[in-house]
Amino acid sequence: MLSSPELKHKLIKTVELLCPHYSLVLLKDKKASLYCWTKFQQRRATFSELMSLWSDQVNGVGIISGSVSGGVVCRDFDDGETSYKQWCVSHPLLSCYLPQDKTFKGYHIWFRTKTPVYKRCGNGEYIGDSGHYAVIPPSFHPQTVAGYQSIIPIGAEMPWIEDPIAAGLLPAGIAAPASFGYSETSKNPLTTPNNPLQPLIPKRIGQPHKRIGCPIRKRGRGYSEWISPSLVRIVDRNQPTQTGERNHYILSLVRDLRRWGGKLSECQLLTLFRLWWTEARKVVVTKDMEVSLHDFLYHYHKCPDQPKGLDVTRLLEGVDTTQTNLEILFTICQKLQAINGGRFFFLSGEQAGVVLNSTPTYGKKLLKRLCDEGRIIRFYKGNSHSGQASRYYIP
Repeated sequence: MLSSPELKHKLIKTVELLCPHYSLVLLKDKKASLYCWTKFQQRRATFSELMSLWSDQVNGVGIISGSVSGGVVCRDFDDGETSYKQWCVSHPLLSCYLPQDKTFKGYHIWFRTKTPVYKRCGNGEYIGDSGHYAVIPPSFHPQTVAGYQSIIPIGAEMPWIEDPIAAGLLPAGIAAPASFGYSETSKNPLTTPNNPLQPLIPKRIGQPHKRIGCPIRKRGRGYSEWISPSLVRIVDRNQPTQTGERNHYILSLVRDLRRWGGKLSECQLLTLFRLWWTEARKVVVTKDMEVSLHDFLYHYHKCPDQPKGLDVTRLLEGVDTTQTNLEILFTICQKLQAINGGRFFFLSGEQAGVVLNSTPTYGKKLLKRLCDEGRIIRFYKGNSHSGQASRYYIP
């Protein structure tokens, strides 16, 4: 089981990444909602709202299905691996790219469609209306050590399935009700009217890749049209070869992709990351896939936590210095968060001491006091030896 700080750090990153695209709900023990989530069946909660509702009881996150999340459906197979493996064999192309999670009882498969219904099946559930939610990784499960695990992670854009019955995800005999109002071609670049089930990464089941990109290049026309072979070559040359190289090659991959020339969609970025992770996971042992994916997308979209070269002493301009040192430091924290667009900010004890014209120990003491009072939340503890500052957020 993950330690509480580590689990909290991963859940916060997941919420930050997915809340703009889906309606999320915070969960506590036994997959129960932490609060009344009725209003979030009609609209999506913002990141600030979710952070204001956060408490020490949170140990999971769920996505509310249905129209509020853009037509998201979760197909839950809860009979172990039997039904899931049968579906993978009968629909090998879909199993290559639909987001999938491993649960305690079985597997979750995620997609978007125009069938907003909830249906209990013999081997699980079809969760598609706005009155239900499904748990997503890295949420904690009391009956398993690993918790919920991603097989293919959920990204900002969810693949569209025109006919869930033909895709083997909805039992036959259920008529599709009125559409959500979304077009499979307007919202998702993965599908076309002539080929609604075009896969992200064509591959043959049971034939693992010896080298990233090679089997795809050999298959020619089977290669997805919107992924250029030059992008696959970029992924190939940015593979870590030993432990301790994760950060270096993620930044190198981001730099090369931005130099490529074309703007990549979220689905393309997710596909390229999965290609990179297929080989990288053999040597990356310090961070898991969810953390690496967040870091990759975060750096690609150029969202630095704090502008480089920022002189924190300049933030004292306009601050009432007659206040107590605690209030002055809290005002500085508010300014740092505003500079970063309301996102997280970095601040070390040494910087806090410089701002207050005091020692690093005094700065750390006041930061800890603000955390104890609940005025700021620390989600990442810095390391003075590596020069990394702690990461904070004002709820």
